[in-house]
Amino acid sequence: MTSQRYLAIAAIALAAVGVRMHALDRFATGYDETFSVLEANGLHPALIPEYVPFQRAGLVKHDDLAGVRRACIATDGGNGILYLVVLHAWTDVFGNSNVAVRSLSLCLGLILLVVVYWSARSIFHDENVAVIALAIAAFTPLLVDYSQEARSYSMATILSLWSTVLFVRIIRQQRPVGATVLLYGVIAGCGLLTHYLTVYILLAHAGYTLMSCRSSAHWRGLVISALITALILGGWMMMGGSRGLANMAEVQDLYRTTIEQDPGFDDFIRAATPSSLIQESMVQWLWLGGNALQFIGPPLRVMALTLSIPLALLAVGIWCGGSTRHLLLILLVISGPLYALVMSAFAGHTFGMRYYYVIFSAPAVILLMAYGWMEWWRWPRKWARISAVVVGCVQMSIMISSVFWLHAHGHRGNASPEKLAPAAKSITQLVEAGSSDDHILLFRDARDALLLNLHFEEGMNAMVQRVDTRIPQRILLIDRREGIDHAAFVLDL
Repeated sequence: MTSQRYLAIAAIALAAVGVRMHALDRFATGYDETFSVLEANGLHPALIPEYVPFQRAGLVKHDDLAGVRRACIATDGGNGILYLVVLHAWTDVFGNSNVAVRSLSLCLGLILLVVVYWSARSIFHDENVAVIALAIAAFTPLLVDYSQEARSYSMATILSLWSTVLFVRIIRQQRPVGATVLLYGVIAGCGLLTHYLTVYILLAHAGYTLMSCRSSAHWRGLVISALITALILGGWMMMGGSRGLANMAEVQDLYRTTIEQDPGFDDFIRAATPSSLIQESMVQWLWLGGNALQFIGPPLRVMALTLSIPLALLAVGIWCGGSTRHLLLILLVISGPLYALVMSAFAGHTFGMRYYYVIFSAPAVILLMAYGWMEWWRWPRKWARISAVVVGCVQMSIMISSVFWLHAHGHRGNASPEKLAPAAKSITQLVEAGSSDDHILLFRDARDALLLNLHFEEGMNAMVQRVDTRIPQRILLIDRREGIDHAAFVLDL
């Protein structure tokens, strides 16, 4: 490796760290992020029955791995248990602040860049392609965004990409090595326990096997890997994951019923009509192509024109590949959007077509684009090199602009949880001035109760609390001294 390449990698790495650390704490905790934090602390609304008094001490006792399991099943349908176990350990050390919970994703997002670089080297055996892939990954808005959100996507992307590298290693070996076969099965299983939708990456592996593998040795190795993966997933199903899947099915039925009764219920969840499926697919492909500028407001048909650049790079990569290796990458690229399309059409609504659900296909897009750009540059024509530079600059400009827009505006903030930390401090000061027996704390919904209790110290363990949906305020602290109830603290969010 030349000194220039070392400098390029160092510059890309510094830029990647900068864009992922910038504005990490600017925006309020997102709606889904609150689920992650609650589950990692073993909390879910079913712990707090309406109108039944409870104390913080009764909630704290669920902050263990058994509590994480129950909360994951109740809140996220059992999805993401491995990430939640890691986040549970992380919050035990660093706490539940905005920066603390997002810092885990930040670290995982940086590790993902290393895995992208390593994957490009392993698959293409080309250092230049690996550096270009690293540069694209550093500014891909989808990867940057989920390096700053307390959800399982970065961790699951690492595992799904790692499983792909191991899969390639198996099919390249004349006789697959047992250690690689075992590791592939374990990593694929861990990927499923981090996010169930990594299944479409494994389906792409299976499709490639059916289309290209003829060696019985390869088939034996992959069957053994599949059995290991099935055992890992099956073990989780026996621990409660199957009950979580039933919960998820009920939610999907609720979405479908709601849309059938009121087709205009929500822009976020629409009926799975051909037009809505096409629109959502377009948004998915824009994100996969490194473009998040649709939030600025241009019509989707105008934004669709920008897809010509990443699609051109993909086309060149496919055309110049000429090997079964590129068939695998093609299957990986289309697996996410195709899976989302089929499942949404089957479900009858577009909830499954959220752009972030295709994130596990993003590394394959990045690898194929990097290869396509390098091959474009290598064409022995002056105009080819000039056009490659222009296309590369335009593509990177779109990606960097998308990242800057996300940093400036955000799109997932939820101000309600952000106000709870200072509220907890104020309530603590009021209660500690007297006795916990002098006060009762009322909430209008259980989620606020759970989130507020994350910020209380042990001295608040004995104070009586209750969820009461009849109160007009979100949070109401009642002072019961001197026989006269009055509001000592009110928070209306």
